Amino acid sequence: MAERFHIQSSKLRRAAVSIPVLLRDGEHVVLLTQRHAGLMDHPGEICFPGGKVDVMDPSSLATACRELGEEVGIPTSQILAYTEEEGAVTSSCYYIQPFVMTIAPDAEVRPNAREVSECCFLPLTEVLALENYRIEKFSIARDDFGFVLPTSMGPVRGATCAMLLHLAKQLYRFGSLEAYASTFKRLEAGITGPLRP
Repeated sequence: MAERFHIQSSKLRRAAVSIPVLLRDGEHVVLLTQRHAGLMDHPGEICFPGGKVDVMDPSSLATACRELGEEVGIPTSQILAYTEEEGAVTSSCYYIQPFVMTIAPDAEVRPNAREVSECCFLPLTEVLALENYRIEKFSIARDDFGFVLPTSMGPVRGATCAMLLHLAKQLYRFGSLEAYASTFKRLEAGITGPLRP
């Protein structure tokens, strides 16, 4: 799943994201966000809620939970269960640890306008439709190619698209979301550490 870059692990910075799976209008969807155009890092990029591992975060899971609350207003109390998936290395020297999370049906999504310009609820049926993905040249400077997934907000590229493809692989492997989610863990009390308001 990780992008193929030869970067020494000692030089990688750590980040974590949540891949929230919610039920909306009777359909399971994945929550994606579009980063605010005024942000310094990756403005306008379509991605999952997440960010750098803070020195105050006791774990990558704590980072993913904290960012989920800060960016889209979903508290840890609304996370039903989670699983840790394969990480991705990016060209910007980050190692991103993803956590797939099932979210309570009554959870309210409240985007933080300072960080998120828009949210997209991508149906799992679209994630699973492999014909929706296409290949494009990653950059002019390198002879690399990557997968892209068009969405209503725009194309999903890079590590985020790779994580969506890995999610599709897991869903095909288990046969259903229910079977896949049966392997998830419950959030234990205190596992994320004290979260800042």
